[in-house]
Amino acid sequence: MFDNFRLIQKALVKKEGMYLVIKRSDYTSHDPFKWDLPGGQIAFGENLSNALEREVKEETSLEVKIDKPLLTNSFMWKSIYVIGIIYNCSYVSGSVSTSHEHTEYKWVGKRDLIALDMVEWIKESLISL
Repeated sequence: MFDNFRLIQKALVKKEGMYLVIKRSDYTSHDPFKWDLPGGQIAFGENLSNALEREVKEETSLEVKIDKPLLTNSFMWKSIYVIGIIYNCSYVSGSVSTSHEHTEYKWVGKRDLIALDMVEWIKESLISL
């Protein structure tokens, strides 16, 4: 229905002052091997909160509480217009276990977060924090 538009949500998961990042695998053709935040696309008609909680659970096995939208960004990828939203999220429970879409994870401080080789639109957004 909307082949030229995507809405992507990402979770900036905080636990004990540290933030969760996950490294993309070669499963994806978009930014393989770059650091990323958990999250993903929303299906048409899907509830925004449920979609983000589902994506975080699928990619990390964690339960999180979505606190509030933190940052937005928009960009073109190929011929697709993408709007990305990053939410502040709090860790609730679980141990991290990455999906096949990611190869590793780590918890990092704010300075280290910005220094990572990260997906560009996310890095651009986080620099403003």
